[in-house]
Amino acid sequence: MTKRHSLSVGVNRVDPKQYDGQWDGFLPCCEKDAQDVDNLLKAAGYDKRTLLKTSKATRASVLKAIKSASKALKKGDLFVIYYSGHGGQVADINGDEEDADDETWCLYDGQLIDDEIYYSFSSFAEGVRILMISDSCHSGTVAKVAMLNSSETAGPVKKKLYKFMPEEVVGKAYLKKRELYDKIQMDDIMKISNPSNKDYAHNIRASVKLISGCQDNQYSQAGAINSVFTAMMFRVWRNGMFNGNYKAFHRKIVDLMPPDQTPNLYDVGAKDPDFSMQKPFANSK
Repeated sequence: MTKRHSLSVGVNRVDPKQYDGQWDGFLPCCEKDAQDVDNLLKAAGYDKRTLLKTSKATRASVLKAIKSASKALKKGDLFVIYYSGHGGQVADINGDEEDADDETWCLYDGQLIDDEIYYSFSSFAEGVRILMISDSCHSGTVAKVAMLNSSETAGPVKKKLYKFMPEEVVGKAYLKKRELYDKIQMDDIMKISNPSNKDYAHNIRASVKLISGCQDNQYSQAGAINSVFTAMMFRVWRNGMFNGNYKAFHRKIVDLMPPDQTPNLYDVGAKDPDFSMQKPFANSK
């Protein structure tokens, strides 16, 4: 009997002291996004679910939840990891990014670098399936229609609100924890994530599928109740009535998105053709 575990993370604000001292990154919808995803997975009968909101969504708690899943899951099991919050960037110092920036999740007490996420997947057993959904700016590779009106985002929004760290905060936030972020990239993470490593293509035994809210060079839009990408994902899902595979799921979401926000779909790790043919979240033949 296969297992299905999940981690849903929603960050409505961050601790300014861990960024630039002033920016709290307020967003109105991310906790709701994560709660709704957790409710979806509860209805789907998942064996174990972890929900982390705002102050509980720390670097340590997220990495701990991923590690816990890696210890519990075996070949054929499914792990869903969902994130809604700000996307950020830190300087890429280990040379694995063409644009010289590493993409991040802005967690409550600091940023989680895409190298770390990639590295955490290496602890999963061969044959485990991982579905990663990231509704954040710059999320096109974070694992490594007309504009919507108010009804589309389930609430009135006077102006667009994007889920990215402002440029004036990025540098200060990086310098605030530069020693940590640089150490992450140059220590064990360097060995697993840098393409110059001869084992780069073979160090993840699990099969990872990412659906992102946008491309690396784009922003994900927030809403008054749900984020735009997440709202469109639920519209396509139709309370479980959607019966296509991941490619069809992604395509239908893209069809509903604003022209300046294009969700990405790509695979990392071991090839698993059966996984690609699954109904999303189901993990059944």
